Amino acid sequence: MDIDDALSTVSGIRETVRRYAGEGLEAEGDVYRALDRLEQYMTELYDDAYTDEATGIPNRKGFRKKAESRSYTGEVSVLLLDLDYFKLANDVCGHDVGDDVLRVVADSIRDTDICGRYGGDEFLVLLPGTGNDGANTAAGRIRESFSRGMHDYIESNRDSLGDAGAEALGKVGVSIGVATANGYVPLDEMMKRADDDLLAKKDALHKENGASR
Repeated sequence: MDIDDALSTVSGIRETVRRYAGEGLEAEGDVYRALDRLEQYMTELYDDAYTDEATGIPNRKGFRKKAESRSYTGEVSVLLLDLDYFKLANDVCGHDVGDDVLRVVADSIRDTDICGRYGGDEFLVLLPGTGNDGANTAAGRIRESFSRGMHDYIESNRDSLGDAGAEALGKVGVSIGVATANGYVPLDEMMKRADDDLLAKKDALHKENGASR
């Protein structure tokens, strides 16, 4: 039994108790309180299982669950985001600041239909009903939002970051791979296509800057 089934079972028990109570069978108050506590506990387990702790958006399991629960017709696109020079920022500024950077990414994609942190500094966005032009437009908006968010973060924390920290964070950017299909394509295949596009863009950045990505 998974968490969804468990929550459904708790709700079913609650409704059964209420039905019998309505027919004249007195239900003890502690039964309801126990069910409330159990439902709250199961909800917390659900959130822990499907939500990324650092950013508050869906984690890998949460993203896949939401994405695979939808049916799609027509065009659909996937964006795969990966941070540039994130390791440098972590090394110079520490992991707490690194988590703040991840939250800036999350804030840049939170309003999209389906998004999630897929692991490390990789994020995914699913865009139903969106073709290649729309996906690239969305990617551009995300990059601009991330750039503004990072600028605001650096300016707000410049004293604690110091010159070295501000310089390291100023190098952090986001590369975005784009994959588009018309009709059903398995999610894993869409992610592979987006990853291929992302790697090509990261390699181009690496060659342009002559530094490790």
